[in-house]
Amino acid sequence: MIRSKNYVVLALSLISLLITNGSHAQNEVLVDFADSPGATKTTIFNTPNCLLGFNQTYGTNIIEGRNVINGEQIFIGLGRAINEFNPDGKNANGQTGSWAKALRIAQMKAELRAKQAVVISRKISVEAEIILEASVPIFEGERPVMLGENEMTTLEKVKFVIMAKLDEVLELDALDYEQAKREAAVRDIIAQERFQSVINAGAYAEMTGMQTVYTNYYLDKNEFCAVVMKNNDSSMMAEALGKNKVSLLQPDMKKAGLPIREQLEGNFDRLLFTHGLRVLRDEKGELVLVVYVVEPYEKSPSKSITGRNSQNAETTARIRAAAMVSNFIDESINVELKTSVEEIITTFEGKAEDGSELSEYFSEETTESRIEVASANDVVGLSSQAGGDHINSISSEPVYIYIGTISAESLRDAMLSKLKGTN
Repeated sequence: MIRSKNYVVLALSLISLLITNGSHAQNEVLVDFADSPGATKTTIFNTPNCLLGFNQTYGTNIIEGRNVINGEQIFIGLGRAINEFNPDGKNANGQTGSWAKALRIAQMKAELRAKQAVVISRKISVEAEIILEASVPIFEGERPVMLGENEMTTLEKVKFVIMAKLDEVLELDALDYEQAKREAAVRDIIAQERFQSVINAGAYAEMTGMQTVYTNYYLDKNEFCAVVMKNNDSSMMAEALGKNKVSLLQPDMKKAGLPIREQLEGNFDRLLFTHGLRVLRDEKGELVLVVYVVEPYEKSPSKSITGRNSQNAETTARIRAAAMVSNFIDESINVELKTSVEEIITTFEGKAEDGSELSEYFSEETTESRIEVASANDVVGLSSQAGGDHINSISSEPVYIYIGTISAESLRDAMLSKLKGTN
């Protein structure tokens, strides 16, 4: 039986509508998160409900995972981590240590957990989309053609190669009138290890360009939480930095914000709990990547600010900031150049580029080592914007707070100097 192309289009439209209605509808505020500046918000709300704090701060009503605004998907990740040491320097086992150093570890763990939550949400969403799309009978020649590499996201490419493979192994005509059997067959196929490896690799590739848009410290439980997301601007900044595509970073006055210094957190007590990277737009509409690092003094028995310890902490903070930028650019499993299921599986087999398992590569135990490895990478254009020494108000330990920036304007200048041979 021949069905019209209009029927297929209508069916896919209904699928899209079902996916949208099954997600959390949002107010207009989050549209800015999708298309415009990032944000820098830190609170010290004495509550375990991190998302409630986020929603109160931004005036939104988001949920963890997949949110849909005007047909556009935004994935929100939430991560929490307990500081091992109390402000008095003791933990539950009676051991002694630095609360400030343990906070830094908790911050990295919470951020990583939030990123992994986004990856899982993306994976679930992609699987659902593949099942729905593959369950609709589509005739030969009606599958969308593969776009150019620069026109497809990693997950779009993963979806494409899987759909192409499904066409080969799934007897569409035989299942033409048995929708339930078709869907069950698709589920069985993508549950196979070879397809799961591809979807996992594609999902982990989405870690590139994630930014931390909200952090909170829950004093009663000594708990740090982070909310992360990836939007158009952060993706564009990561791609431009990672692939030297400075031409992508064009100013947009429609998205212009305040001068960057006015957008930065200035309260030192809140800065203590401000962690990670944000992508902002300045008053000229230029993209600016901001990185926050809180570096404890290595040794400070007197709990006072001293010259040598301050210099060492500042140097370490700069190195850590550069490493965090490097991970922002390429904390992923890159499958962009792969065009078939076999290529992706053969190259990665669910592993990181160093050969370790994905679960191991992105485990909390390797967070510090990944930062150390990334610190060896060259980061162009990173400069200190603000910060300084501070005695934190919780444990009275001295820390150095570093706020660095990389602006699109500075990147273009650096590229121009390189072309002229002045660098």
